[in-house]
Amino acid sequence: QMANLKIYEGDNAGAEEAFIAALDDDPRNALGLKQYGRFLFNNGRVEQGMELINAAVEIDPYSVRVLWEQCQTNAYLQRVELALPACERIKEISPESPSGWYGWGLTHSLNGDMARASYGFTEAIKRDPGDFEMIAAMGFYWVTMGDAEQAELLLQRAEAIGAGQPFPIIGRLRLLKYREQHNLAYDLAAKTLTQNIENRHGSHQILRQIWAYESARTGDFQAALKPFRESMPWAFEPELRLPEGFALRSGDAIQVAGLLKLADPISERPEQLLEAVEAVSGQQHPAWGIWASDIDNAAVATIRGDYETALQYLNNAWDKKFRFMWRETLVEDAIFSQLKNEPGFKDLVARLETDMEQQRVLAYELLELEK
Repeated sequence: QMANLKIYEGDNAGAEEAFIAALDDDPRNALGLKQYGRFLFNNGRVEQGMELINAAVEIDPYSVRVLWEQCQTNAYLQRVELALPACERIKEISPESPSGWYGWGLTHSLNGDMARASYGFTEAIKRDPGDFEMIAAMGFYWVTMGDAEQAELLLQRAEAIGAGQPFPIIGRLRLLKYREQHNLAYDLAAKTLTQNIENRHGSHQILRQIWAYESARTGDFQAALKPFRESMPWAFEPELRLPEGFALRSGDAIQVAGLLKLADPISERPEQLLEAVEAVSGQQHPAWGIWASDIDNAAVATIRGDYETALQYLNNAWDKKFRFMWRETLVEDAIFSQLKNEPGFKDLVARLETDMEQQRVLAYELLELEK
C-alpha cells in the first residue's frame, strides 16, 4: 500500500524503497513481486521487471492477477510465444474472466493482427458486457480497420453505459475524425478539455493530441498548443527545466516540439525538447509495441525536416507489425500530416489500407458478421 501511495504522489524512489522493504519481510509474496515487477517495467527496467513477474508466476501459478501481468507485459513486448500461454492459462483457470480473452486480443493487436484482436475483445465483452471501456476500445479497432458502421454500433453501446466517460468520448472523437466531421470533432474536443475528466489509460494525452490535430489542420498552431501550456508549463518557460519522470512525458514533449516548430520555425525550443527526448531514449514506458520507438524517432525526424529518415523509421515500424491505431498515428496527426505529399508516405498508407481491407474480411468471418 505504501508503494502504491508513493507512486500516486510521483515519488518513484520512495515507491521502490517501499517495495523492497515489503519484499524483505515477505520475499515470496507473489502479488508484491508482481507489483514491483510492473513498477520496474513501467519505468524502463524491462528485463528486471519481467524477472520479478515470472518469479511471481512460479510462486502462484493459479493467480489470475499474476498471470494477467505476465500476459500483458509480454504482449507489450510482442513476445507472442510467452504472452499467449499466459492468456490461455487464465482462460483455463477462470473461463468466465474477460482477462484471458482481453490479453489474447491485446497480444494479436500489438502484433498487427486487428482481426484476431477484435475476436478476442468480443469474447472478453461477452464475459463482461458492462465494461464500456472495452466496448469503446472495440470501436477504435473497427475505425483502424476502416469500418465506421461497426464502430458506430459499438460506440452507441459504450455511450449508453458510460456516457461522459473518457473512453466513449475519445471513441466518438476518433470516429468523427475518420468521417472527416472536423467541426464536430473540434467542438467536442474543446468541450471535453474544459471538463477535467478522469485520466483513464492516457486519455488526457489522447485528447490533447486530437485537439492539436483539429486546431493545426486549420493553421491555428497557438490554439493547438493551449492545453499543453496548461498541462506542462515547464516546456514553455524561458529556461527549460525538465520535470521528474520526463521520460514518461516524452510523447507530449515531441508533440509540443512539433507544434512549436510549426508556430515559430526559428524558435530554439523545439530542438531543445527533441534533444531532451533523445537523451532519455530507452527509458520510456515500453507499452504499445516494440515499434513505438520507431514512431517516436520518425516524429523527431519529421519535425527536423528530415523526411527521408522519418520514412525509414516508419517502414521499420511497418516491418515490426505496426498496425495498432495507425490512422490516428499517421494520417490524423499534426506532425505526420507534414509527410502527406511524400511518395514514400503515400505508399506506406496504401499498404496499410490494403492490409486493413484484408483484415476486415477476416474479422467478418471470425465474428460471423454479414458483409
